[in-house]
Amino acid sequence: MEFAVIIPTHGRSDILSTLASLKGAVQSLPIPQIIVVENGTQGQLKPLIEKQSPIEVKYLYQEKGNKSAALNLALQELEGDPL
Repeated sequence: MEFAVIIPTHGRSDILSTLASLKGAVQSLPIPQIIVVENGTQGQLKPLIEKQSPIEVKYLYQEKGNKSAALNLALQELEGDPL
């Protein structure tokens, strides 16, 4: 069984530490996809994630919305079936 990780965020500058903590899990578990959805901010995390992320991440941006909207967007972009 494979797992995807979805991380909705609202301008969290500590996202890199969150991604770094997943690095070991990615190496030991079948996690084919990690999606970060930044919502309600100015897209300020995109360059940070693209240049400094310790693991491969699919970045999505949503101009407005709440956590549920961010999760729904990620589910639409998910490769494979959600649980």
